Formats: sequence, structure tokens, C-alpha cells
Amino acid sequence: MMLQKLIEHEPDRVTELYAWVLDGNDAARRVYQRLGFVFTGERQPLPTSPGRMEERLVLRIDRDRGRG
Repeated sequence: MMLQKLIEHEPDRVTELYAWVLDGNDAARRVYQRLGFVFTGERQPLPTSPGRMEERLVLRIDRDRGRG
């Protein structure tokens, strides 16, 4: 999986991964949540379309288990 490869590539440096999901993109939300990402509560206007909002997710890496 791509996330695992990224974590393996920089094992001492990668502690968190972030993603932004556009409001209404429920399929992307489900995928990220299944991968272990959680919503941070941080929201911002979409830079290319300020009338739309996106929300930030984070995946915190647990060095003992690979991700957490």
C-alpha cells in the first residue's frame, strides 16, 4: 500500500500524514477513515474555490505498530 511504502521510506521522519477532504466527498472520507485517518476539526475554504470547504484529516504513526 502506498501509505506503508511512504512510512517505510522515511521511518525516522514520518510521524503524521495529513489529507484534506472536500465537503460532500463521502467516498474519500470513508476511504481515509478505513485507513485510520481521523478528522482534526480544522476546516478551510478550498483555495481554488473559496465558496467550498475542505476538512483536514491526520494519520498518526505509531513506530511500534507502523501506524496508529
